[in-house]
Amino acid sequence: MNSILQIYGLSFLLFGLLLLVWPKFEDEFSFAKTLRFLGAFGLTHGFVEWMDLWREVHGPGTLLDSAEPFVLLLSYLFLFEFGRRLIRSGLSPQSVSSLPGRLLAPWIYVAVLGAILYGSSISDHGLQALTIFSQYFAGFPGAVLTGLGVFIYWHHYVKEKLLHTNYKFIKIAFYALAASFIFYGMLVGLFAPPAEWFPASRLNDELFRTLFHFPVETARILSTVLMAISVIYILSIFYTVSRKELLTAGADSEQGRESPNRANRQYELLLRTASDGLPVLDVEGNVVEANDAFCRMLGYTREEVLRMNVNQWDA
Repeated sequence: MNSILQIYGLSFLLFGLLLLVWPKFEDEFSFAKTLRFLGAFGLTHGFVEWMDLWREVHGPGTLLDSAEPFVLLLSYLFLFEFGRRLIRSGLSPQSVSSLPGRLLAPWIYVAVLGAILYGSSISDHGLQALTIFSQYFAGFPGAVLTGLGVFIYWHHYVKEKLLHTNYKFIKIAFYALAASFIFYGMLVGLFAPPAEWFPASRLNDELFRTLFHFPVETARILSTVLMAISVIYILSIFYTVSRKELLTAGADSEQGRESPNRANRQYELLLRTASDGLPVLDVEGNVVEANDAFCRMLGYTREEVLRMNVNQWDA
């Protein structure tokens, strides 16, 4: 069990750290703007699992037992916020103002935190109640919202933008990411710690082990690994697309700068080689450029001509 908790915590810590340091190109993809919440979820949730590992190795401690449920709640709130923002970013302006969009406004935290804190306050089981209610009212809906948000974002935004960039594989990555979050949400929300006082927790980690012959943490590890692989692949595609767009924009800009330079060179060549006398005047009649043929016509050197005004030779 210790090794499972260690791997489970490490997988979340690495997942969160990768998301926080990976280049995201927020300007091109709104999906990347919210990834800091998913990274924060990975770090805090990995820390929670290592707190469980510490308890397994060194026994319970008052400070550790008191802090863990609140850190767990914080991690689930990070996940919930990621899913909430992701769904809203994938909705059209009309959908944001509709009932589903209004339900996902920030005030929804009043309902989420109210349910968790109220359920914990009326229970006689204190911190264990806070842990279970956090799983049911923040962890489970946060993971499901994230899975749905990934699916909506793919269909409403990324599908058309990346139509010609590894379309098949990027589609599989988005679907795998959505499925991994929903699967993780089911593991978190349905298989809670055992508690006889809480009827819904009959589906707990002990029942999961009985049914599938391996601990629920192992299934969560698998879902976390699938999340990490999918997200990193998606970000790598974002990087490739953004680099291509940047290089294309740079090439266009360079071509735009080159065109006036080329035109200037052609103009100078024409001016120098023309057999007729060609002066270039400003709006006041001052000579700003002239070819050799024009200088010979007037009988002056080029330096003298460039200091003249049109009135001087017309007279």
